[in-house]
Amino acid sequence: MNVLHCISGLSSGSGGPARSVPALADALARRGPSVRLAYVSGSDDVDLNGCAAVPAPYRPSPPRALGASRELRRALRDGPGYDIYHASGLWELAQYYASQAALQHDAPFVITPRGMLEPWALSQSPWKKRLVRRLYADRTLERADCLHAITTSEVASFRVFGLDGPVAVVPNGVNLDEFEGLDAARDRLADAYPAVRGRPVALFLSRLHPKKGLLHLVDAWAAARADHPDWLLLVCGPDDVGHRAEVEQKVDLLGLGESVIFAGPVYGADKLAALAAAECFVLPSFSEGFSMAVLEALACRLPVLITPGCNFPEVEAIGAGIVVPPDAAGTEEGLRRLLELDPTERAEMGARGRRFVEEQYTWDRIADTMIEVYRWLIDGGASPECVVTE
Repeated sequence: MNVLHCISGLSSGSGGPARSVPALADALARRGPSVRLAYVSGSDDVDLNGCAAVPAPYRPSPPRALGASRELRRALRDGPGYDIYHASGLWELAQYYASQAALQHDAPFVITPRGMLEPWALSQSPWKKRLVRRLYADRTLERADCLHAITTSEVASFRVFGLDGPVAVVPNGVNLDEFEGLDAARDRLADAYPAVRGRPVALFLSRLHPKKGLLHLVDAWAAARADHPDWLLLVCGPDDVGHRAEVEQKVDLLGLGESVIFAGPVYGADKLAALAAAECFVLPSFSEGFSMAVLEALACRLPVLITPGCNFPEVEAIGAGIVVPPDAAGTEEGLRRLLELDPTERAEMGARGRRFVEEQYTWDRIADTMIEVYRWLIDGGASPECVVTE
């Protein structure tokens, strides 16, 4: 089986898909298929996340408006055909190029919108999205032989949007080996930020973007820390649309400078150090496609504070964390509950989260399910259990 995965960009600051798409491609290649990864390279900051089993990717540069790339379009059009074309994202031209190549080579086309059809996401810059829909996005979606949903809630969003084709519900995963050796990583963060040493840490790890709920997190932190003055809030992640300045302004206004640390983007060993130093993880987001940060926090045995928009309802059901509304009041209540637990109780919550990941979210398990979907699209027959047709 020859598979082409296509995504608009893979710079490390572009969010979870820059990690999850290469990780899925790598996992697929380890399970047997020949996989090629195509993307538009507009930055030297590209990390294939250990995707060593995947042949060298197309690297056209630079991207233009809407991710236009004559080089990528030509490579997909004139290159060898594949048994499956699988695109991630929606609003840029890379997905359209992949759909056209699949049509040209008479091969099945799969698209993973990755949260981009969720109500909150659609409400952002709506006029731009209407224009892109008319230009090519609707045709890209209509061409899909199968939609790929990362979460079950995405299926409902697809149907509301008017897409009635089959949907494979297959989540992202993690490589658990990456999150071993946390004890050794713990001191790394304290060396960089001495204020962390000896103090309990609540970790925010994601892009600094308005949809992530940082402003109401800061309001909630101001209220909750009054009874927990020893705690620190560690904010890690790349700045997006200049949101960090807005958040820092609120931190200063509320006099929280000594209890909030902005560590900027963290990757590799630095990210592991941040996770190792934390007592709990917080992401009070308005909307997520599928948060790799939440999954990684669970893998690191951290109890989590999240919202319904993070799409992990199981977290509360299994006692691995707390789910709250995406507002200051709900986030404050959840913070107080987490901060008031004793360390043993938080450790028990974290252990339940780790077991949850081990049972359902390893990349090898995810890759096996995706291969079943690909094989069904190529050969026909009964659809796999993960495919929803209604």
